Amino acid sequence: MELFVTGISHRTAPIGVRELLAFRGEEMETALRDLKLVFGIEQAVLLCTCNRTEVYGLVEKASKAAVCVADWLGQRAGRDIRGYLYSKTGAEAFTHLFRVASSLDSLVLGEPQILGQVKAAFSRSRQHGFAGPGIERVFSQAFRVAKRVRSETHIGKNAVSVAFVGVELAKRVFEDLNGRSVMLVGAGKMCELAARHLLDSGVVRFVVANRSEGRARDLAAQLSGEALSLDHVPRLLEDVDIVISSTDAPGFLITREQVLAAEKRRRGRPLFLIDLSVPRDVDPAVRKISNVHAYDVDDLDRVAGENRRNRAAEADRAALILDEEVEGLLSCEHSRGVAPVITSLRRHAARIAEAEVDRTWSRLASMGVMPEAREGLEAMARAIVNKLLHEPTRVIRESAVTDGEDLSRTARALFGLEGTKEARDALPHSSSSSVVAVNGEPPSRKQEMPSSRVVSESDTGFAHEPREDARHEGAKAGVEPGDEGSGVADMDGRGSAW
Repeated sequence: MELFVTGISHRTAPIGVRELLAFRGEEMETALRDLKLVFGIEQAVLLCTCNRTEVYGLVEKASKAAVCVADWLGQRAGRDIRGYLYSKTGAEAFTHLFRVASSLDSLVLGEPQILGQVKAAFSRSRQHGFAGPGIERVFSQAFRVAKRVRSETHIGKNAVSVAFVGVELAKRVFEDLNGRSVMLVGAGKMCELAARHLLDSGVVRFVVANRSEGRARDLAAQLSGEALSLDHVPRLLEDVDIVISSTDAPGFLITREQVLAAEKRRRGRPLFLIDLSVPRDVDPAVRKISNVHAYDVDDLDRVAGENRRNRAAEADRAALILDEEVEGLLSCEHSRGVAPVITSLRRHAARIAEAEVDRTWSRLASMGVMPEAREGLEAMARAIVNKLLHEPTRVIRESAVTDGEDLSRTARALFGLEGTKEARDALPHSSSSSVVAVNGEPPSRKQEMPSSRVVSESDTGFAHEPREDARHEGAKAGVEPGDEGSGVADMDGRGSAW
């Protein structure tokens, strides 16, 4: 099974294209069901934020699945968007997921919201039955890596958000926000974050307009403000100084006609609008109206650029951590791929040696040799097997990260392992997923994997089989619910590897 990701983001497409791929509410469950029924992608996660829409999947043929998903997204958009899409498979897909979860790919570098959004996307997939054990371990690994990045770097120090950047932009227009009035269109997390920053900047009057008046009242109460329905938005445009909008409405909530009508009564007072929604809530045509300063999430990139420059050194440190983690995953996966060959080779040699010991002992016993001598004979046979196989085993294991598959195939043919009982016994017991849990430290910390265990020289014996519990030990690792915003924890510090 191989990981792939296909999607679109603020790095590859403008907001006018991204909003064509914005999935809302129940549309996400429908989309996941389509991926399963139409393309056979049974393990998938759909991540949709204001800056990206991405499909992550775990499949047998990742390249083929990525092409199918790209075509599917194009149909959803209703136009040719191939130039804006990207697809990554294998190690590149892992690196991309780790970058996204660690906020290294965010518009605002180091912003803390994206990890919660990734966790929420995974939880949604798991809730509706589209996240199997393989993709679960993949995302648990991503959550653990993201936490490691935040704990080992200062990428999240004095963290800012898209909402914060929007408020900073408002300060450039008004210079001083003391005494300004604000209308929040929407009562979700982004509007709440923006309100907190505005409070700190001296804003004293808030009006919250929302589809659900109950949620509007809750947020307004926290801000000592007023709660109204969306029907009041056109009238409020005449009075407030700043409008911040973040909803999942399918069309414009603030139109050019509404703003034109409001401007006639504003008597030249500037109106500042920040649209944090995808699809957009504010008609971009309002930009052409005098005394109106309107911005969307793509416009915030200029301000966010200063944040990226300030955090460039920490981003470099974080990138090194990601490289280490991905390298560890690949190393474990490649080692796991050659493990059955090494195991079957040692078992095969041990059975041959055991047969020869039995044949030799039958002759020695008939000559009156004491029974105690058999132990010495077995020890000698074990020593010969270990010395003969030491170098081939080392070479196969070390070549795992380069040409392991070719060398493994040659070893199977050279030692006659194809079709033997040892070869069959050494195969992994489950082929449903190539994800293997690693107990304790992540694979980058050089911890040995307990599953798919390679029989070592000390294990090679005539009456010994590998422990059954060791074969399955790694597969038992799970994910505990309870992490904020996701229902998924980082396995109590346990990672997972391919």
